[in-house]
Amino acid sequence: MVNEEKAAHIPISVSDIATGIAENLSISTLNAVKKGGVQVPEKTNKSVTLSPQRLRLFEEHFEVVHKDINQQEVDEAEIDNFYRGGVITWRGLSKNQDIRRKNTEEFKRSIEEALHAGESEIFYVIHEPGMGGTTISRRIAFDLREKYPTVILKQYRLLDTADKIVELYDQTKKTIFVVAEAHQFSRDNIYELYMMQLGAALGRWCFWWCNGDQKTS
Repeated sequence: MVNEEKAAHIPISVSDIATGIAENLSISTLNAVKKGGVQVPEKTNKSVTLSPQRLRLFEEHFEVVHKDINQQEVDEAEIDNFYRGGVITWRGLSKNQDIRRKNTEEFKRSIEEALHAGESEIFYVIHEPGMGGTTISRRIAFDLREKYPTVILKQYRLLDTADKIVELYDQTKKTIFVVAEAHQFSRDNIYELYMMQLGAALGRWCFWWCNGDQKTS
């Protein structure tokens, strides 16, 4: 029973509720709702469709870097923001806005070898601030998205986050590539996820953890 003396009436329209939900979902998910889902690679080298409903649940923990993510609608100002120090968009990556670095290809090759072998591994990368670590991380994720299920970690709640990664693995039966940034997740966070996956045999996850807050010697 509701205690009417303590209850508060908050006037809000259905459209306001819809707007609030939309603001908490990525453009990728909103587009998926329109199209009926997104495509990610699976074990037989074909694609599996993630429904908008499942994608919404995943989006609480990570962004799925799906096949058509570069088709998401963004305005030119957001794309150009990269040149002013902002994060490069998926559309920007598809247009090769970033400067290709030799070490990016070397990193990608090492990661792909681990993914192809079905190995569970953590790649720790520490670099000087301003060296483009986030751009490199997103470039690798973008380039591998059609070969391996790829996600960008958004939040960390050990059991819940692990559960959602397991769900994605169950859908694809293919090693998951998980990208995490040090300004959002600690090295210990990633190690805990890694050890949980190994201990419980929850499929195969390959982690990339990039830290641009420290100076290299």
